[in-house]
Amino acid sequence: YNSWPSNLRNCTYYPNLGDYKKGVIQQIFSQQIRFKDDDGKAFPEWQVKTIGDVMTESRIKGSSGDVAKKLTVKIWGKGVIPKKDDSKGSENTQYYKRKAGQFIYGKLDFLNCAFAIIPDELDGYESTLDLPSLDVSSLVNKFFVLEVVKQKRFYKRFGEIADGSRKAKRINVGVFQEMPITLPSKAEQNKIMAFLDSLDKKTNAVNEQIEQTKLFKKGLLQQMFV
Repeated sequence: YNSWPSNLRNCTYYPNLGDYKKGVIQQIFSQQIRFKDDDGKAFPEWQVKTIGDVMTESRIKGSSGDVAKKLTVKIWGKGVIPKKDDSKGSENTQYYKRKAGQFIYGKLDFLNCAFAIIPDELDGYESTLDLPSLDVSSLVNKFFVLEVVKQKRFYKRFGEIADGSRKAKRINVGVFQEMPITLPSKAEQNKIMAFLDSLDKKTNAVNEQIEQTKLFKKGLLQQMFV
């Protein structure tokens, strides 16, 4: 906590923590805000890499479409969920096994921020090559990389450049892997994610307090008019 930049320590004073987090993330990824290590020393400068430097595609063949246990990626960075498949899929469609901790995205919804890390509970689920999965290098924090990719300045800018004027917004893995990504050291990545996680917990706690206050107020009003 003491190694966080001073302007990040008093976030409890901000009335809207959701907006505060968005603003902080923008400043972090534009490097307006930098963290320091536990000894108070500056971390190394951020380096430009490509997605392919930190992620490799996984293609472990799984089931056919008629029996595969399917998953899907929600747009706007809302995560991965089991796919509701009311109609039986085609036995001619090849599905691929996906593992917990892999990065997954939607080729057709790249510009709609369809990115996620597969959670433990969906380990072993499957998808077609339209929802490719990539193994993330241990040299980076996969959740930090996810946050970078979820930034509009990344997916909108590079997605539109890659797509040109085509109507179908399909970003293939090879194209995605060529996109540049600017990363700090893994130690600073971990420090940033620890801060963002703590901010999420604080936001949830404040929201819970607000809900409890609303319920308390509702109860008082009901007693007043009994």
